[in-house]
Amino acid sequence: LGGNSAKATSGINGWGTRPQGDLGISDSGKFFERDTYLSGKGGNCDANLVKLLSVKSGEAIHWLTKQFDIPLNIVSQLGGHSRPRTHRAPDLQDGTPVPIGYTIMKHIEAAVRRNPRITVLTGIEVLELISHSVEQPDHSQRTFVSGVVYRNRGDEDGKPITLKADATILATGGFSADRTDTSLIRQYVPALASRPTTNGAFATGDGIKMARKIGVKLVDMDKVQLHPTGFIDPKKPADPTKFLGPEALRASGGILLNVRGERFVNELDLRSVVSQAIISEGDVYPSSDGAFFAFCILNEAARTLFGPNALGFYWKRQGLFQYAADMDELAKIIGCPIDTLTQSLSTYEKLSTSKAYCAVTGKAVFPCVIGTTGPYYVAAITPTIHYTMGGALITPSAEVLSEHTSSGVFGGRRPVHGLFGAGEVTGGVHGENRLGGNSLLECVVYGRIAGDRAATILQKSSVALSFTQWSTVVIREIREGGEFGHGSKILRFNLPGALQASGLKLGQFVAIRGEWDGQQLIGYYSPITLPDDLGVIGILARADKGTLKDWVGAFRPGDAVEMKAFGGLVIDRSPSHGMLFYRGIPIRQIAMIAGGTGVAPMIQIIRAALKVPYVDAINSLRLVYAAEEVEELSYKAILANYERISRKKFACHFVLNSPPPGWTDGVGFIDKGVLSTFVQRPANDLLIVICGPPVMQRVVKATLISMGHNPNCVKTVDETTPALTKSKF
Repeated sequence: LGGNSAKATSGINGWGTRPQGDLGISDSGKFFERDTYLSGKGGNCDANLVKLLSVKSGEAIHWLTKQFDIPLNIVSQLGGHSRPRTHRAPDLQDGTPVPIGYTIMKHIEAAVRRNPRITVLTGIEVLELISHSVEQPDHSQRTFVSGVVYRNRGDEDGKPITLKADATILATGGFSADRTDTSLIRQYVPALASRPTTNGAFATGDGIKMARKIGVKLVDMDKVQLHPTGFIDPKKPADPTKFLGPEALRASGGILLNVRGERFVNELDLRSVVSQAIISEGDVYPSSDGAFFAFCILNEAARTLFGPNALGFYWKRQGLFQYAADMDELAKIIGCPIDTLTQSLSTYEKLSTSKAYCAVTGKAVFPCVIGTTGPYYVAAITPTIHYTMGGALITPSAEVLSEHTSSGVFGGRRPVHGLFGAGEVTGGVHGENRLGGNSLLECVVYGRIAGDRAATILQKSSVALSFTQWSTVVIREIREGGEFGHGSKILRFNLPGALQASGLKLGQFVAIRGEWDGQQLIGYYSPITLPDDLGVIGILARADKGTLKDWVGAFRPGDAVEMKAFGGLVIDRSPSHGMLFYRGIPIRQIAMIAGGTGVAPMIQIIRAALKVPYVDAINSLRLVYAAEEVEELSYKAILANYERISRKKFACHFVLNSPPPGWTDGVGFIDKGVLSTFVQRPANDLLIVICGPPVMQRVVKATLISMGHNPNCVKTVDETTPALTKSKF
């Protein structure tokens, strides 16, 4: 068990850890996330996935250390990192190196095999995911996975075996070694099809192919990482599978020289940058089938940092390093003029001693001093396919996302219910180029999340929230800035069960309870997600104003709070009629008056009303949205754009008390003039919904009633709708 994770040697990233603290390393999430984004620039680095990876990184290190007694107290700074944060285990007392990936997998496998409730099947081949799709009222599809079909490996004529499951987790790895007839490498990056790989022969993307067959969304499939230091074995230079030269070689001070004995790159730059620099030098190793290469050089200081026994493994056991006692022997191995080599190493000795900035390569971090004094340890290395960033797109809850989207202005991708993913089989975390040390971290963080959410599939109730009891919910993602408005945050919570609906009616709100600064706080919020969204509920909250701003502003993904269903307006949806109803009255027109974050329930109503089948019955949907400044308007661009394309069915009017120069919409407050202009004329099929500060709600409601609107259909969202004797819906 373990796949390529068992081959990982450089370490696992984490910030805010005890080993960092013991070493006096100052680090934080903002640096870690920036480094991840820089490395992934050009691909899909989903902000919510990166944030959760960051927030959970320290916890991942702690979990491995405490749960499995794995010492992770050696901390190094790999290429592309602005701080030392990559953790690995020290050598054993006898000097035996401890390969970190193998060590983690060995401990976890032992724990799994000790559990009598877990059955491990090996020597099998999974053939397909068992799935079915259900058409929704809006004609979109919801896909459900209920197990796998497999056969025993080698039993080609044997009958396939069906394994039913409530939840299925894909952890099948990437496709770096996919040379099969259905090769994903040839399909998406044919230019790399002939390059060697560091991966085992098992890395053929089987899980990705199975997921694609059932309509899973794939991203970044053309983003394939070359690792700059795949060892060229002098005995087998054309071997398509290379031993990986760990990132720690360069993180320990190893330098790279071309065949002329010159340095040409910052060895601690991103893998993609170092790989391209080696290729650009144009040096081809003899009889290697065209492999571009460079020489990796360590001296005694670098060997000590890397670990003498670790280097001994590659040198004496694998024959991948050569020993050079001095500069003359080093020049002979490289095949370069001694004068050029002397100049290169003399210059580097001065830079690494003074830790001065290298104007040629941009290097500013020097793990050790390397100069003209031997001995040296030399290996030929070549850029080698190492990791595939693309795969099945996931949510921060490790749910695999479908190609199918829901309809409407706020439509988004639906999860494939019952299917989760973690590790290299997924995409959306690493972007163009994975940051070294993030692969093991991704496996631990999203593997734990996938297991946790998969375990919630079976629940006694199909609804999550009660009107009488509090339920624990966990923040899965936080969205802020941009389209969401200045000071506002979109908080999306995992419901207790991955297949549970909230249990609310359209228009009802929730209470959220938690501890902050020694006090118990309670806030009331209207969901922006729909009642039939499964496993998730989202709210819009202010983090810059109000009595709860400090509490809301401190929320991080993974935090737990308590939630309870509350009262409020109830709008019934009848898919069979294709209509919205309020207290039995068919609704064909809706006017919404919102102030500040009072737009939240309006977002939910808009989402519901503009979805099939209800959109066809809606004649007019209008939103009057007031705020102090333009930056506070959430979803302004989306709302304005939908107004342009909605064929006059939806209209939005913004009102600002402090408008910017050039503002042409409403100014001041929502008064009778604004309401007379933008609210529909009184009608029996018109529902008016109001949400904002209490004073605003009272004034607006009274004004609308004075204008002749039906008092029974002019409602604030916090008014509890009396129950009908018998509901038809």
